Amino acid sequence: MNAAERELYEEAILFQTRFLRKPSKIERFSKGVQQHVNRRIPARFHQVITSAVKTMVESTVSGSHFTSFSVIDEQLSIVERNELAKDKVKYYQKAAAIEGVGTGAGGLFLGMADFPLLLSIKMKCLYELACIYGFDLSQKEERLFFCSVYFSSLFFQQSPSSKK
Repeated sequence: MNAAERELYEEAILFQTRFLRKPSKIERFSKGVQQHVNRRIPARFHQVITSAVKTMVESTVSGSHFTSFSVIDEQLSIVERNELAKDKVKYYQKAAAIEGVGTGAGGLFLGMADFPLLLSIKMKCLYELACIYGFDLSQKEERLFFCSVYFSSLFFQQSPSSKK
């Protein structure tokens, strides 16, 4: 293992440690506030989100979109793949920020209508990252795994010990 690979390994261990730690008081408090706010959000908003997620899952599993990506050169090292991935993440962060500005300027109802766009930006980013790391999303099993990663990142951004 060279120095760059060692650094990536240590970064992964640090991520795992942070992910598995017990949530702080602030995190538990903010989760309570979030749950309180979620109970007050109109049912129509929840329906839009549910519909967008359902459509996203169906189209991902059927492979009907985002199929223009191909697996990146197999000869690339993990360090080179990480550099490509960082560039992609920066690009999509900018795209999401621009989309967020438009949504924020339009208020809650424009944000509600624009939510599927934000989902697809994240989906497209993760599709490209999967290809960079060698996943072949033309296979149904790979797409199902991809969906599980996608929805884990989207809906479960808290530590596992706080999930109930």
